[in-house]
Amino acid sequence: MMNRLNPKSKSSKKDPKEPKPPKAKVEKVCSGCNKVRPIWKNKTVEGEKKSYCQTCAKKVDLESSKKKKVEARQKKANSISKLTEVLDKTFSLFIRLRDTDRNGNFTCCTCGEKKEWHQLNAGHFISRRFMGTRWDENNVHGQCSKCNVILSGEQFNYSLFMDATYGEGAAKRMHSKAQEVKKFTAEEIKELITYYQNEVREMVKSKSFQTPKV
Repeated sequence: MMNRLNPKSKSSKKDPKEPKPPKAKVEKVCSGCNKVRPIWKNKTVEGEKKSYCQTCAKKVDLESSKKKKVEARQKKANSISKLTEVLDKTFSLFIRLRDTDRNGNFTCCTCGEKKEWHQLNAGHFISRRFMGTRWDENNVHGQCSKCNVILSGEQFNYSLFMDATYGEGAAKRMHSKAQEVKKFTAEEIKELITYYQNEVREMVKSKSFQTPKV
């Protein structure tokens, strides 16, 4: 039988929505400032458990965030796509310097006109999308911007140039080479970047006009 003198009142039950009182922070020696303070954060660093006060915990979080951003930038810099972009620019500069004279003048490989440096492109005979010939020095030559861009590379005249420069059937051989599947590793691309950067630095020494920085 329920004890009528001490009935259980519903109103005496604790409201679940009522906020809980904050837990008291344990005071320990902070691993950051080496002072006894309320501990806000525990973190394992290189296998060692460390405790930080509120001020030091914020500093630790900030440093951790900065480190992650640096690592992300380094990872991006070492990605295949980023390395490919760097090599494309370096290789393009190499081709353009190779095919100009001391004063920056060149002869377009497809129209045969003599033009100045600012009109020069590194024109691919076989499109850059074919990795087997993308950075083949015999596949890329100094070409004026009109032939390379406006006239879409002037493929017929380019094929005549290829055969005249490298022998009968050179254009056909380059087409065959382009069909070969080639996947470059990050290390291979880095090696090519270093090689062509060194080549460009040497070429620049023999030019009398203002060249782009390597």
